[in-house]
Amino acid sequence: MKKQAAIFVRCSTDLQDYERQIKDLEAYAERHSLQVVSHISEKISGAANQEDRRGISELLEQARSGKFQHVLVTEISRIGRKPLLILQTLEELAELKINVHLLDMNLQTLGPDGKVSPMAEMLLYI
Repeated sequence: MKKQAAIFVRCSTDLQDYERQIKDLEAYAERHSLQVVSHISEKISGAANQEDRRGISELLEQARSGKFQHVLVTEISRIGRKPLLILQTLEELAELKINVHLLDMNLQTLGPDGKVSPMAEMLLYI
């Protein structure tokens, strides 16, 4: 049985689209035998305040409900541009045992044992 994943995409403006992100993430999911059960998107600056980020709020709400075990993003900046908010989001997902896959870094936040990957932690804190 495939593990469930959410695809999270973000663009900063209405003039941009996230079709390339979705295609790349769906292809990644297929290669890694992940079943995509949710597509979450938002068009807002990654520097916006957390309470204005409806996509992040939806992602965390679905994560808390146990809808998926993995979140797929093309790069860390899709989660946000403010380091503290990015780390808070990743920390909450890690506490929920949800593995975030960062395609551009070829990195997963959790190891096979379900614990935070030391390599991911080091790179993300830098």
